[in-house]
Amino acid sequence: MAVAAAQKNAIEHVLQALLSVTGARKRQLAAMFRQLVDRDEWAEYYELIPAPRCLDDISANVVNNKYDDPLDVFTDIHLVFWNAMWYNEPESQIAKDAKELKNIMEREWRASTELPWPRSTSPPPDAPQRVHKNQKEEEEEEEEEGKAPRFPPTASVLSQEADADSETNQHGHHHHRHHHGHHHIRRVADQTHGYSDRARVADSAREVENVHIGVAPVITRTELSPLEKRLIHHLENSLPRWPGFSESGWMHDVDAERHTEIVHIIKSYKDIIGNRVAVSLEDIPNDASIPSTSTTSHATLKEIETRAKGRNYHNSQEFDVDMVSLFQRARRWHRTTPDAYGRVILLQRLYQALTSQEPPSAPYSSTTHFAALRAGPGSVRPVNAGDAHVPGVEGVTFASVPTRNRTPFDVVHYKGLELRVGDWVHLSNPDDPSRPIVAQIYMCWMAEENASVKKGQQGITVSWYYRPEQTYHPISRVFWENEVFKTDHFVEHPLTDVLEKISCQFTSRYIRGRPRAPQWYPGFALYVCDSHYDDFARRFTRISDWAPYVPAAVRNDPLPIFSFEQTIIPPRRITPFAQGRPSGGGVTGGLRAAYGSETVALLAAPSDPGPNDEPNTSSQASSQQTSFTDRSLLTFAGYTPQSTGYRIEKLPQETVMHFDHDPETNEILWFSAPPMATPRAHAPKRSIEYLHFLAQKKKKAV
Repeated sequence: MAVAAAQKNAIEHVLQALLSVTGARKRQLAAMFRQLVDRDEWAEYYELIPAPRCLDDISANVVNNKYDDPLDVFTDIHLVFWNAMWYNEPESQIAKDAKELKNIMEREWRASTELPWPRSTSPPPDAPQRVHKNQKEEEEEEEEEGKAPRFPPTASVLSQEADADSETNQHGHHHHRHHHGHHHIRRVADQTHGYSDRARVADSAREVENVHIGVAPVITRTELSPLEKRLIHHLENSLPRWPGFSESGWMHDVDAERHTEIVHIIKSYKDIIGNRVAVSLEDIPNDASIPSTSTTSHATLKEIETRAKGRNYHNSQEFDVDMVSLFQRARRWHRTTPDAYGRVILLQRLYQALTSQEPPSAPYSSTTHFAALRAGPGSVRPVNAGDAHVPGVEGVTFASVPTRNRTPFDVVHYKGLELRVGDWVHLSNPDDPSRPIVAQIYMCWMAEENASVKKGQQGITVSWYYRPEQTYHPISRVFWENEVFKTDHFVEHPLTDVLEKISCQFTSRYIRGRPRAPQWYPGFALYVCDSHYDDFARRFTRISDWAPYVPAAVRNDPLPIFSFEQTIIPPRRITPFAQGRPSGGGVTGGLRAAYGSETVALLAAPSDPGPNDEPNTSSQASSQQTSFTDRSLLTFAGYTPQSTGYRIEKLPQETVMHFDHDPETNEILWFSAPPMATPRAHAPKRSIEYLHFLAQKKKKAV
């Protein structure tokens, strides 16, 4: 049977894509592969190449319906480039062009929804790479191809393979039908396992990569394949969109002048060194396309200011919706730029403080970035430390969920969000706004009499999940992309600390699909958790049974997901400390030293500021940063900043990232001068035994 018309068009598209590839000076890369080489001039070529192929002959055969199976076309196109890569030197231009075109062909073929997946991307049986190889290599390759698949297939793949087998039995022969690439994505609600799923698939993934703590990392997956990206994209595009904010939880009505005042505070707020923070809200293009926001408000800060000054808001809720929608768009626009993202979070937390029942008064400054807590993950004292002398801020977290003087609620509303037990949220981080706290809600409450907070105040009690940079770990440890770790810290947060709803999946489900609504919507942040982290022992423990690690109210509820068509293992990432991202954690090694001690003594002669000079805010900025060890030479010699006029500043991360770090302590390798050009001492030419022999010989001669 000839190739279907739709498949023929798809094949012609692949061929046209190859012919359109150009290199330097608009050189057509496929030109050398359109015709077969001359048989008379290149007789040796036909002796070494068992199955010559060219693109023009393949195209003509497709047009004339000479192929019965589109995979035969794939094999012939593959042969064109395999032949060239075999016959020519690896460093020759034609071999490089062949390799590039082969990769483009495979990518274009897989991108088509009409074409079946290739049987293999290795050289076909007629390729010279196989014809001319020795028997040992062939046996090794056959053994490799005969191995079981790396991960078990999903239910949909198994069902389609069963259909193919039944079709083979009915007709008495096999039709070479390959269903690993599918024409559509089916959303399968997977409800077969609850939190007690033991993550057998995740276990096999970890065993395959064979990554152990303390062993040099071997990262085999640094990014998803094009197919995996496409499968994720297709699934997420088919999921329901976020319905938007609800009508509850908005700010109470205030005077219209207060709207203008709030906008002015947000717009004019400056950080400690005098930079205006609202630039991160203003640099979003008016026509910016931000997918999955699902909000009807797209007002810019300037438009909100104009409406507030013109008293065009009928009530405070309309104003609140516009501002919250602006922060949502800014968070997603700056998601990949930590500095700008952190400024957006800082302004959002300031805005939520200004619209609370007890707004702060001027001047608007905070050592906790307006967060309600005194310290965040990585900076608090471990709850299971007992009487041990362990650094960290005390009294912030608890070892269990506190319930005294708290009236529990099934749901609380804040800024259009419905928060329930089991939901995941981003919370304001007092240490670093660019890294919001990842947490799961264990209790929604209202404060009673004699509580530590004002009576009637609503809040949530959550369990913190630490990011990799908030843990202490060996420099060799690698992490899943977007991985977080369950901890024993339970914390009470007021609703003003809530930034947005997110979601987190345990590994066994993260690799199989995406959460169903309302647990997650496309565009929401999504994390993966595989282990529990003990911040006192600085130990990671793989979690096989998740039931004890989630709220009791949702422990027996299934976690339905929309399944991928195949298991997708997330990429690996090296320790964030190798990239200069300290945030309360550190690396463990021989010294078990905490990261974050990159300091340099800046010699500055004391001088009286002039009448028009701005006050020096550098020392103020450094005083509000997380404390770090002073390793400067002057301090070691006994001098102090007060006696010498110098100051200690922490190197900015954009500087730290360009320097090497100590492999054990992760401290930056910072030297005051280049190494001295001293001659190297010569190694001894005689052993001690030989010198002793000479001494004895000389003594006997005397």
